[in-house]
Amino acid sequence: MVEMKRNNTDTVADDAIKGALRSLITSRYYLDAKYIDTIEVDNNFIYIDLKQNSSAKQANDVDIADVGYYMEKDIKGDPIISPDVPFQLLVNGKNFGVKEPIIYYIDEKPHEISMKHLTPGVIAVIVVVVVAIIAGIVVLVLTRRKRGRYEKAEVSH
Repeated sequence: MVEMKRNNTDTVADDAIKGALRSLITSRYYLDAKYIDTIEVDNNFIYIDLKQNSSAKQANDVDIADVGYYMEKDIKGDPIISPDVPFQLLVNGKNFGVKEPIIYYIDEKPHEISMKHLTPGVIAVIVVVVVAIIAGIVVLVLTRRKRGRYEKAEVSH
């Protein structure tokens, strides 16, 4: 999902903005139009929802994460793909300015935290703590024994 603010306050039809964005994304970033799910224009904000299932993606398809990254760089004025060609969103022949892009990366499936992934780490931490405790007890016992021997030797004289 790409979120950006309108820089231009002129009254422009929402359909014209949507068409220009769709055209720009397909021509500049070579993203197939089937991956552009929705484009919403809401007052000063524009939302572009790009969806690409990993199972439906073909070998020569552009990744939507790359498109989001390059689009953010272009809008911020630091283009990577084609630095000689500035980012221009042409609506009715005029450059329609946008600013402050925010890219949201949302996975197909929500992440799941399970104990299967955490178990080896927890076991390792427990083993290290137990070994440290045992080593501390051994050192404590050995130092007390040595101290006890010296004291006995001094008392018997």
